[in-house]
Amino acid sequence: MTIDVDLSSARRTLGVRVEDDWGVVRDRYRDQIRRSHPDVAGEAGVARSVELNAAYRTLALARREGRLHEAEAPPPPPAGPSQPPSPRAVGDPPLAVRPEWAAPVGPASDVRRLDHDTLVLSSTPDETFRRLVEATHEIGEISYLDRSSAIFEAVLTLDDGTAASFVVSLQWRAHDASCEAFCTLEALGRPEHLDVGGVLGQLAAYIGPDRMA
Repeated sequence: MTIDVDLSSARRTLGVRVEDDWGVVRDRYRDQIRRSHPDVAGEAGVARSVELNAAYRTLALARREGRLHEAEAPPPPPAGPSQPPSPRAVGDPPLAVRPEWAAPVGPASDVRRLDHDTLVLSSTPDETFRRLVEATHEIGEISYLDRSSAIFEAVLTLDDGTAASFVVSLQWRAHDASCEAFCTLEALGRPEHLDVGGVLGQLAAYIGPDRMA
């Protein structure tokens, strides 16, 4: 279940002030989410990650609505016809709740799905790595990155409130000069592999064009 927090609580969680700009909020979030990763903080980091993601999501929504510097968040609007139920069916793969709103830019013409958990991009390994990292920033927060091994991890908050580890690893395909991006999604704090299909579709929508093309 998604955790709802007000603006004051969100600021206390991240250690920011009413007058702090968005750059300060984002830097505080990135610093703390990396330090709360279970590989660093152990089991205690799981609950902390959920708390940080909830606070960041609240402040990101306030920023989008022009309320970032308000002292208190206004009460939520009443439910009604303007808030239709989600069209997603029960059993559909989970989606990431983006920490910031941005219109999708893709999918780019040279990006395609190979199968349920793999994308293929027609660009060099370095350029593919850059494109995927930039796209992942739109749906989560990068928590680990290793260019030499062509692998990175992001922490995502899913639409059911689950904090999850999203890992992307690249493999060069010499026969057609393209790169495969193999993606996995696993719940933080419990050994549960999740259906990555929904998140993979989101990622593809944010992959920009190859700058080297």
